[in-house]
Amino acid sequence: MTTVNTRFSGLSRETALQGIAFSLSEVGAPMAACNPSGEVIGISPNARAVLEGVGIDAERIPFALPPTLWAELSEAPEGRAIEWRAMAQECDALLGCSRYACGPEHYIVLMKEVSAKRRELSRRLHQQRLESTGRLVASIAHDVRTALASILYNADFLSSSAHELPAVEIADTASAIHTASRRLEGICAGLLGFAKLGPKVVDEVSLQDVVARVCSLVRPMYRERAHELRSRVASPSLRVCGNAILIDQILVNLLVNAAESSSQPIRVLLECSPDSDESAERPRMVRISVTDDGPGVPEAVRDSIFHPFFTTHADGSGLGLTTAREAARDMGGDLILEPTERGASFVALLLRGEPRSSEVS
Repeated sequence: MTTVNTRFSGLSRETALQGIAFSLSEVGAPMAACNPSGEVIGISPNARAVLEGVGIDAERIPFALPPTLWAELSEAPEGRAIEWRAMAQECDALLGCSRYACGPEHYIVLMKEVSAKRRELSRRLHQQRLESTGRLVASIAHDVRTALASILYNADFLSSSAHELPAVEIADTASAIHTASRRLEGICAGLLGFAKLGPKVVDEVSLQDVVARVCSLVRPMYRERAHELRSRVASPSLRVCGNAILIDQILVNLLVNAAESSSQPIRVLLECSPDSDESAERPRMVRISVTDDGPGVPEAVRDSIFHPFFTTHADGSGLGLTTAREAARDMGGDLILEPTERGASFVALLLRGEPRSSEVS
């Protein structure tokens, strides 16, 4: 093998490497040449600017990269990018780097300052949280208003008519107040569980109530886009175990994702039924599917759609499906994308609850 001299900017001598001759002073990419101990022996102008931008003095060559940076690069497989946080001199920045062998004794390090990218991702994450919070607030406000209306109506009824009512009607009215109060208690517990500020909330939630609630929340969006939304619950007694707020979040995210998948009118079906795939090793599950006849999910991105920040929509945050899957798994279930000949079909599997005694015929 022929050894060709390779010149690195900043060196008064030429360094012999196996490969092709080039000068880093003429390279436009942010690139540095290092020896096995992490000492920079050559650097391109753009790389020098990147390093100095994250607080590393790259003026005089040779110089050593920060030990933590070189340790992370050395532990990562060649070609795999890492993100290293620079904290020197009050400089809080992220440096993206990848390392490649260049001959038997040197490495080429490609680098990029990625703080701006991270800030944008944080902004999108914050926006997604605001949108999710807005939907949750609407759902919670609806439930709280309904429960309070029941309490106020029945309390006023008792206050004005208790002396005229038979004992059985007084008992029924008091029971209605108690039921609405327990509903408020459940909403508060669900909020604390959602915020991870209290014990994990596991309740048996009526899917018929959940479906009615989430469909009312997204129906204005569907009406605006001329989409058709239909829902079907196999049985009024079908229930799931979990936090009602998380279940709302899953279904709203799936319905919003379906609505945003097409600029043309599409049909969307939200369907709930017992999962037929039951075995002794697996707990009983409920299958909740959101199926549409839109453009579907391209095969090339099917493995990426649940990754954080991945989106095919120009104004999307890429977090809806991620948070929906995390919520399902947090409750012992899962969220999957099923193969379909047309459109897309997302299926949430949640633990099945027992029907109430009053719902069993």
